[in-house]
Amino acid sequence: MAELPREGLTVQILTGPGLAVAVPELSRLRVTVFREFPYLYVGNADYEARYLQSYLNTPDSLVVLVRDGEAVVGASSSMPLQAEQAELKAPWKAAGIDINRVWYLAESVLLPAYRGRGLGVRFFEPYFLDSDWSASTELYDQLYVYTDFARRSIGGSLTFGYALVQPWLRLSLTGTAQYDKVDNSSTLFGNSTSSFSGLFQRLPLSNLFNSGRSISLRPALVYDTRDNRLFPSSGIYLQLSTELASSAFGSEIEYLRHRWTGRFYYNLGGGTGQPGTGFILKLNTEVGFITSPSNDGVPIFQRFFLGGILDVRGYRLRTIGARLPLTQGLDPNSPPIANGANIGGNLQYYSNLELEFPIIDKVGIRGVLFFDAGNAWNTEDKWCKTTPAPQFSKVVSTCFDASSLGYLRTSTGFGIRWFSPLGPLRFEWGFPLQPLPYEESYVFEFTIGNFF
Repeated sequence: MAELPREGLTVQILTGPGLAVAVPELSRLRVTVFREFPYLYVGNADYEARYLQSYLNTPDSLVVLVRDGEAVVGASSSMPLQAEQAELKAPWKAAGIDINRVWYLAESVLLPAYRGRGLGVRFFEPYFLDSDWSASTELYDQLYVYTDFARRSIGGSLTFGYALVQPWLRLSLTGTAQYDKVDNSSTLFGNSTSSFSGLFQRLPLSNLFNSGRSISLRPALVYDTRDNRLFPSSGIYLQLSTELASSAFGSEIEYLRHRWTGRFYYNLGGGTGQPGTGFILKLNTEVGFITSPSNDGVPIFQRFFLGGILDVRGYRLRTIGARLPLTQGLDPNSPPIANGANIGGNLQYYSNLELEFPIIDKVGIRGVLFFDAGNAWNTEDKWCKTTPAPQFSKVVSTCFDASSLGYLRTSTGFGIRWFSPLGPLRFEWGFPLQPLPYEESYVFEFTIGNFF
């Protein structure tokens, strides 16, 4: 049995016939959880005990129990698919899938009072070797789709952290190695941008679509007093980081990136005692700045693009940023690109102010009112020296100066959030303030996952 002293909980791993000692408790837990919304399951402990008999009869089955003292408060169950019931195996066989090569992860159940306390399966060890050190690892193959190009990132990272002051102040170091490839055949709207990408073959734009290997180190300092990491209702979260990708590490892409994040939560009351309930006032602020020692500057896949449900709502995804007045072909007499070419920025700022309130807190349905502000600019000389475009608004200027802070993209809006069994679901309507002629009067977006 593995001890988790800081949570006051213990984790127990059982396999095959060894599960017999826990069947009565596990049966009662499953009935209790599945009886609640949204499952509304009508069953009893005897039926669950008969269902769990298949786990006892399968030597390779695996069940992870979470106990508070002696009581079972959570469990995850799994077994080889070939040992499951015939009805479950049938669709896999019909699809031509070899069920002998599939491991079936059945259910994960947890009593409501214990949710949001960091229990789960992930490649992260908060108390590495039962110490104040933490360790995590990540492997990924990700596709980021923008308006005019797509970026694929393949790589991994390894992080070690140490609690300077437990549990509020932590220092970490992350090493990352990844390969980025930029493609113009897939875009946000599914159309090819081969004619558009041809524009970027001439200076000073030739570096924008470079692909290559990035190897970096990123130290970070985090101060965190939130009452709950998943659904905070009070406290402060501050993070400061600097990331260096250098040829000295073997990196083909070189840059120095600084990021600062500040999040503030104030509980206005009306909660039920569960995490994230009641009326909560939230403020999120982020500043980012990236430079490159290369004469070509920062490549496009490392630049900042704002817009969308993850930062400045009310604008289409990754459409906020500096725009260059380019023509549609290499011939200078070609007609101009409508509204300019969005090249992002190497400096960004945005803030989100939210009031989150209960609608039906018992089933996790909440509302939100918000105000967002932000923009992305350039500080690199190569962009500041481009031909001015007086026909463009100052909110898309290619050169940052002191007055740029007065030209933020702003929006307001509302939304509905449901903390469902599948995870947090967000439905939000954003209305841009002072939209440009080519921008919409409002944007509706949906996503799965928490915001901040």
